[in-house]
Amino acid sequence: DSMEELKRSFSMTEFGLSISFRCPITVVEEAKWRAPHMKYPAWAKVGLVQRPTEWDASTIPDFAAIICRNNAPLFSMAIKLLQNGRYPELVGNDIGKNLIKVLKKLGDEGMAQADVMTAIDEWAAAKLKKSRLPKSVADQAECLRIFAERGQTLGDAIAYAEHLLSQAGPVKLMTGHKSKGLEFNHVFFLDEHLVDNDPEAKQENNLRYVIQTRAKETLTYVYSENFHEDRV
Repeated sequence: DSMEELKRSFSMTEFGLSISFRCPITVVEEAKWRAPHMKYPAWAKVGLVQRPTEWDASTIPDFAAIICRNNAPLFSMAIKLLQNGRYPELVGNDIGKNLIKVLKKLGDEGMAQADVMTAIDEWAAAKLKKSRLPKSVADQAECLRIFAERGQTLGDAIAYAEHLLSQAGPVKLMTGHKSKGLEFNHVFFLDEHLVDNDPEAKQENNLRYVIQTRAKETLTYVYSENFHEDRV
């Protein structure tokens, strides 16, 4: 890969991460599968890594981050949070803007929901023929379906998508790729199973590591299906 080429070209020596000044002890230990030599300073907090069997809107502190590999679970979770009295903010929502453009090209805004779903299936099928990233296309199509479910017409779906993407609130939602370089006291790793756990999948392994190590205090593994709704 490119890193190996750089090492050969410039006689570079690779050094592992030595000390994490961000993560607490428990998170450093959690991430040692990827960075086995990583240590923590003497003053590091103990922190907490947890896997609750269920969770709800009250579980999430303000200014926490919910991070997922894919966009669709984030959009779905943002809707659930709104319905449960919390104000989410989708960070780095460039894909959201692109999805709205796709929705607007599907047909007339008066198109019925069932026809919108059919148009989304046709869009995904056409996209798959040209794309080398089938998982990305599937994620985008699922996002479109989530918006389509919010109303009786295509116009309703577009309006709801624009509403959701305009939200600015204390609960941040983002993909692992968008979380690079950021840090949060509390990180919720949403639907961990979506990250490929094949040891040979280097980019996926890097992404899992990035998500885990955004946490300064707590790292919580959560799943969409275990979210308990108590709508206000």
